Amino acid sequence: MMPAVRDISFERLEEALPAFFIIAFIPLMHSIVDGIAISFISYALFHIALGKWREVKPLFYIVSHLFVIYFILQTLTKTYQGSPLRTHQRSGGLFGTPIKSM
Repeated sequence: MMPAVRDISFERLEEALPAFFIIAFIPLMHSIVDGIAISFISYALFHIALGKWREVKPLFYIVSHLFVIYFILQTLTKTYQGSPLRTHQRSGGLFGTPIKSM
């Protein structure tokens, strides 16, 4: 994978930075999906920020929005897993008593 980095044109940063992000964030986040998602989102955002939003296909923006929703849902589920309101579901009963199986 690293020899392909030489072929990245770093003159166009809206193309080069998302490529760098995918290389950097896959090992940092321990997830290929998360690295690809960050590069999709950053590619769309860089093109919007530079005023080149018409160069990107509408489907790409839709996929980028889906990745943003993916990160939001992932954050919400991790946040609420440790919530005290959910402890009765993990322990079985409301006061920590196990539920008898039938």
